[in-house]
Amino acid sequence: MRFNCDKLKHLGGVNKVDYFAAQFSYYPEMNLIITATMFRIKKVFENPKLAIYKIEGKITDESLQVWIDELHALNQLPDRKIILDFCQAWSLSASAIEFLTAYLSNSRPDIQIMNTGIDVRNTLHAAGLSARVLE
Repeated sequence: MRFNCDKLKHLGGVNKVDYFAAQFSYYPEMNLIITATMFRIKKVFENPKLAIYKIEGKITDESLQVWIDELHALNQLPDRKIILDFCQAWSLSASAIEFLTAYLSNSRPDIQIMNTGIDVRNTLHAAGLSARVLE
């Protein structure tokens, strides 16, 4: 027997972003719990002119709504340049990449990204968002 249950733990607020999302699968016959997906957004640097957020883990369709909500929350932060560092993001679903592209197209111009995978980088370049990618 197997069942899935989505768990989401909010560890911060808009000004102190630190989210952890996970999906758990439980196998009672083996008394085993497996974590299938998770990601985290963590503020690693901030001063009056710049804030850097590190994206860690795997963003899947199951955690997409949290991803969307958090990107919208970043737009509400005080006027400062924001850099999203994907150095420890090992996977983004196609839906997460699609939303990131739409978000950067419509968000304030001082939000940039760095250390993305080639799939994200190529998608952003194809969408005409090369100025948003720090290489």
